[in-house]
Amino acid sequence: MPGGRCATCITYSVECTYNDPPKRATSKGYVQILETRLTKLERLVQQHSSPDTLGAPPSSITHGHAAWSDNTSEDEAEALPKLSPLPARAYSKPPDIDPLSPPEEVTYSDDEFLAVAERGPSNVPAEKVHENTRFYGKSSVFVLTSQAVNESRKEIGVGDMPYRRKEFWITPDWMFSILESPPARFEYPDMDLMRHLVDCYFDNLNIILPLLHRPSYTRSIEEGLHHVDSNFGATVLLVCAIGCRYTEDPRVMHEITTSTSCTAWKFFNQIYQLKRKRIHYLPHSLYEAQIYPLAALFLEGYSPPETSWVVIGTGLRVMQDSGVHRKFFSEQQSLENELWKRAFWVLIVLDRSFSTLLGRSCALQDEDFDANLPLLCNDEDLEESGLKSPAQSPTHMCCFVAAIKLNQILAFALRTLYSTKKSRVVLGYVGKRWEQRILATLDSALNKWMDTVPEHLRWGSKSLQQNRTYLIQSAFLWCQFYEIQLHIHRMFALRDPPDPELTASSTIICKSAAKQCIGIIESAADVLVTPLCTHVLIKPMFSSCIFLLLIFWRKKVIDYDSPEYHAVNVATEMLHLTSQR
Repeated sequence: MPGGRCATCITYSVECTYNDPPKRATSKGYVQILETRLTKLERLVQQHSSPDTLGAPPSSITHGHAAWSDNTSEDEAEALPKLSPLPARAYSKPPDIDPLSPPEEVTYSDDEFLAVAERGPSNVPAEKVHENTRFYGKSSVFVLTSQAVNESRKEIGVGDMPYRRKEFWITPDWMFSILESPPARFEYPDMDLMRHLVDCYFDNLNIILPLLHRPSYTRSIEEGLHHVDSNFGATVLLVCAIGCRYTEDPRVMHEITTSTSCTAWKFFNQIYQLKRKRIHYLPHSLYEAQIYPLAALFLEGYSPPETSWVVIGTGLRVMQDSGVHRKFFSEQQSLENELWKRAFWVLIVLDRSFSTLLGRSCALQDEDFDANLPLLCNDEDLEESGLKSPAQSPTHMCCFVAAIKLNQILAFALRTLYSTKKSRVVLGYVGKRWEQRILATLDSALNKWMDTVPEHLRWGSKSLQQNRTYLIQSAFLWCQFYEIQLHIHRMFALRDPPDPELTASSTIICKSAAKQCIGIIESAADVLVTPLCTHVLIKPMFSSCIFLLLIFWRKKVIDYDSPEYHAVNVATEMLHLTSQR
C-alpha cells in the first residue's frame, strides 16, 4: 500500500505500526537436498513393502499426470514428481494373489451383509415384492435411508414405520395393466418333438455350459408349466431353437430351404416379441434370468456377435439387480439359488468370450463380484432343498468350474495386455519390461491351471474313449486353453517391428498352441465336427488357422511339408464342413 501503510490504517487515518519482517531467502541447494532425501526415503519404504500389483513392484506405480509412458526413459522417470501409490487391489486382482483362487476363499467384513434386503417369498403382493428382492450396494441411498429408518425405530419404539404415503409405497392400479399382462400365447412344437429337441440341447450344449437342471426342467415341461408361466415357456422355446442345431429330424426342416434355421428362428422370434413389450419394473424371476444366456447362445451363429454381446450385458445387469453377483446370495443352499449361480457364471464366461472376440471391455471385472462357484455335483445330486448327498467324483460340473478359472486368467489378460495406457498406469504396469512381467505371470497362471484340471478331462485320458460327454468337455476346455494362450502371445509374435526379447519366443508358443488346438479337433472329428463345433469350437479353430496363415504370408515362403501347413489344411476343411451343416 502507499507509504507502507496497511489498508485498515489508511481507512481510519491512524499511524500504521505494522512492521513487515524481512523474508528469509531459501537456498536452492537446500531444497534439492531435501528432495533427494525424500526420494531415497520413498525408495526405501517401497522396497520393504509388499507388491500390490501383478508382477510389478510398488516403486513402479505412479498416479496422476506424472505417470510413465511407454517411451519414458528411466532418467526421465526419476525426474518426475512421485505421489503416494494407491493400492492396486482397488482396481484389479493383485498378482501376488493366486489368480485361480476361488471367490469363496476370500473373507469379507460383516458390513457387506447390510447392503441387501432379504429375498422375500414369490407370492407376496405386488406392492411389497420389490422391497425384498432388489439388491442395493453400500453406496446406495436406499441403504442410507434404511439405516435412518432403523435408528428412528429404536427411538420411537415401534416395529414398523408408523405412516406410509400410499402414492409412494403401493403400486397404483393403472400400472397393473402393464405389470399383470396375460400370459403370452406361444406356439410350441408337438410334445414328442419338444422332448427330442430338449434332449438334443442337454446332450450337446448343457454339458459344457450347465445352465439348466435337467431333472427339474424336464419334469416342469411334463407338468405343463410352459402353458402357465410365460418366462418358463420362453426358455422352452429357446431350448428347442438351440436343439434344432443338433438334429436332422425332418420335422424341423423348412419346406423351402431344407434347413433347420427357419424353424429355430420361428421359435426365437416369439421370445423377441415378448421381451420387447416387457418393462423391468417387478423383480426378476429365475426363468426370466435364464432367457438371456439362452438367447445369447442361440444368436451366436445366426446374427453378428455384437447382438449376443449386448444381450449378455443386459443379463448381467439383471443378475446385479437381483444380487446374484454377491456371495451372501447363495449362502442358503437350495436348487433355485444354485441355478441362479449357474446362470450368472454362464453369463460371465460368455461375456469374456465375446469381449475377446470383439476387442471390448468386459461388463464385470473380478473385483465387481464375489459370488460362490457352482457346486461340483451332478444334476441328480440336487434336490429342491439343495445337495442331497456328497457329490460323487468326477462330476459333469468339473468342466464348467475349470472353464470359469481359465476365463479368470483371460479377463486379467484383457485388462493388462489389451487395455488403454491409462488403465495400465493405474495398475502399475509402466516403465521398462512391464510386458515381460505380465507375460511371466500369465504363463505361470496357465501352467498352474493345467495342474488343476481333473484327470478325466485331460486330453489323451482313457476315460475320453469311453465317455462322449467327457470327450466333448475335454475338447472344449483344451481348445479354450490354447486359444487363450494364443491370444496372450499373439500381439508380441506379430509385433512390427519385432521385439528382440519377446517376438521369437511368443511366435513359437503361438504356433504350438494353434497346432495343438487344430489337432484336438482333428483327432475327434467324428464327434466334434458337428453343429457343436460351430457353436463352441469354431472360434479357437478359426483363430488358430488365421495366425498360421499370417506366419506363412510374412515369411513369403510356404513349406508344404510342414506341420503348420497340414494344420491349416485340416482347419480349412473342417471349417468348410461345419459351414454346410
